[in-house]
Amino acid sequence: MVRNYKPETNRANIDEGIMCQALRQMLSKSVSQREESRVYGIKRQTLRSRIKNIMKTMSVEDYLKKNDDGYEDDPEEKSKYATRKVFSTSEDNMLVNYLKQCSNMTYQQIRVFVYDYAKVLPGCKCPENWNLGKKAGIEWLRGFMRTCNFKFAKTGEHKFGQRNWLQ
Repeated sequence: MVRNYKPETNRANIDEGIMCQALRQMLSKSVSQREESRVYGIKRQTLRSRIKNIMKTMSVEDYLKKNDDGYEDDPEEKSKYATRKVFSTSEDNMLVNYLKQCSNMTYQQIRVFVYDYAKVLPGCKCPENWNLGKKAGIEWLRGFMRTCNFKFAKTGEHKFGQRNWLQ
């Protein structure tokens, strides 16, 4: 798959806030599935599969007790992609602040430092392939730099004037 995939349609983009409202109303039995799919513009099968996944993990009462947005008080849980995150948002911010202070580190040094940081943190979900090379993955570093809008000073990293910074 392409590294920076740009979808041609917005077919699968469903606002999670709207989805949670629809699920809450359906689970509280105030409105039918067919009516919810018409009102919110969400396919009925999508609503069914979300309810099925909720029922696997918790009861209806537990889901309805959650906050208005359908998530616990933990702000990192709000993203539907949060299951693949290595660090929480606060840990990411601490890492970015530290790397800004130590901006003369090379990318290889950063990858080793991030691996060591992940091993020290309790409950950190370190990917298995990081243990093989004892450093963070190249793709993780690229994604981290892209999401944090973080630029490093590239002194001492060039090989004969080229920008081969992630080898």
